[in-house]
Order: sequence, then C-alpha cells, then structure tokens
Amino acid sequence: MKFGIVCDVESKMFIGTGATAPFEKKQYIFYAHHETHFLDKVRIISEVGNAEDYFLLKEGNSTSWRYEESLKTELIGDMQQLESMLAMMGNLKRIHWERPIFEYYPETTEEHERVNFIPSWVFLHEYKSDEPTILDVSNLPDLLVAADGLRSLGPAMSFYREGRNEYKLSRYINAFYNFYFILEGLFANGKFKTNDVIHEFLKSPILMAVVQKFFDLVSNNHNPQESATREQLEAELKKRDQPLSLEGIITYVVKKRGELHHFHLGAGRQQGTPLNNSDYKMLAFMALDFSGNALMHYINEAGKLSGETETN
Repeated sequence: MKFGIVCDVESKMFIGTGATAPFEKKQYIFYAHHETHFLDKVRIISEVGNAEDYFLLKEGNSTSWRYEESLKTELIGDMQQLESMLAMMGNLKRIHWERPIFEYYPETTEEHERVNFIPSWVFLHEYKSDEPTILDVSNLPDLLVAADGLRSLGPAMSFYREGRNEYKLSRYINAFYNFYFILEGLFANGKFKTNDVIHEFLKSPILMAVVQKFFDLVSNNHNPQESATREQLEAELKKRDQPLSLEGIITYVVKKRGELHHFHLGAGRQQGTPLNNSDYKMLAFMALDFSGNALMHYINEAGKLSGETETN
C-alpha cells in the first residue's frame, strides 16, 4: 500500500511538461498546466509503515476510511515546506495544502479488497465551489428599498461578506474573526471580557435558537461528505474541555477568540498561524453558520417592520 496527497497550485512558474523527483521514501510529481505550462499541481506519494492501518470502503451512500494520522500530517507538512521553498525561488502564489485530496494506492489483492472505491481516492474536505448566481433585475427596485432600510446592519453584513470570501479561500482564522465580530456586535452588548461575553451570548434567545438549530443538524449527521459531523464537533469541544451542549459550543467559540488573538514564537501551546489554518475549519464553520443565520433573522425582522409601516 502507498498513500499520497495531491494539491492544486497557483503559480506563474514555468515547468515545461512537468517532472518527477524521488526523495527518501516518497515520490514528488510536478504537473504543468496543459496550455501555460506553469506548475499546476503537486502530488506526493509515500510508502506506508503499516498497510493494515489503511482502508477505504464505500457501502451505499456512506464512505468510511482510515489512514495513519502521522503520515497525513507529515505529507501536509511536506507540501507546506515545498510551498515556502518554491515561493523563494520564483512566482509561486500558493500550494493549496489546506484543501488536499488524499489518495490510496493498493498493491496487493488484500489491499485492493480494503480499497473498493473506484477511483481509489476520496475528498476529505468540504470545498465551497464558486458557482455563479442569478440577480433578477425585476427585483432591483425592491432590493434598493431593502438595502436602504438595512443601513444599520451594513457593517455586520460587510464582515459576513469578507468572512465568506476568506472561508472559500480556506483562510479559516481570518474567516472566523470576521464572523465573530458579527456575533460580538449583535449579542455581546458592549462586553469584551471572555466570561462577560459568554454570559451575554447565553442569555440571547435569538443567538441560542440559531445555535440550537446548528446543534440539532450536526448532532444527527455522521457522514463527513454531507457536512460537519457529530464526531467532529465532539472532538473540537473536547480539545477545550467543553461538553457537547449549547453552553459548551458558546464557551468554545468565545474562548477560541481570545486564544487566536495572540502569537508568541516560544509558546508551547497550539497557536493559529497560516500553516495550521485547517485546524480551525470547524470553528470557522460554526461561526459562519451562527453569524449568517443571525443576520438573516434581523433582515427578516426589518422586512416585517417595513411591511407593517407601509400598511399603516
């Protein structure tokens, strides 16, 4: 069994028709764009230490997989180091190691039986595509009226726009801060200390209803291809010694805000950096959900008030 990782690349680095380079137990493969011949993808394939630790099975609509966590982390680290090195040498913008595809390469009959998904790879991330949307021009007059009536929410909606853009780029720490500012502005009532903010959040019926809806959906999902799962949420909360509950979620989100606000090179605890953005995906996902649904609540309420005023 071999295990690998492949990542998209943004670059203007000419590489001809591509190249392959072995290094220790790994094979590095560099792919060129078919038109520009710029570096377009990088794949790293590694030998594995214990083939029994790897399987990829599809039954019906569900897929289960297992791999050595240490090798997965090592391969992402290899991509990060390669990105840093190539960026020093030429026009490389980024290697998208934050949204990798992991691949299984079975080599024996027994290994093929444990990898019965063809082709033998699976997306292990949730990637929001940049699909076009339609703006109905017939709604423009009503849209302008609505926009004028929501000026007080303008700053919060701008944070949401920026946060969503950062989330699509897998910049989860930046995304989280944009979404958190919305929650803070709507529900913290001018409080900033951690315990005070937690108290204000917990006493808001609007925010707690939003969190309850998220909790119900995630608690009943066990398929990571659908969205965030109960197991992922429970694991995130456990890192902060929080229970799987509404209060645990609120406490987790607010305390993470404080942790991500500081950085020290010699710190022993985990800190947020551009190299571990993916560790904060669940945090950003929760904040995106909470802030977006909270904003929609106030937008809908403003629409009702406007309708009542016109009627009167």
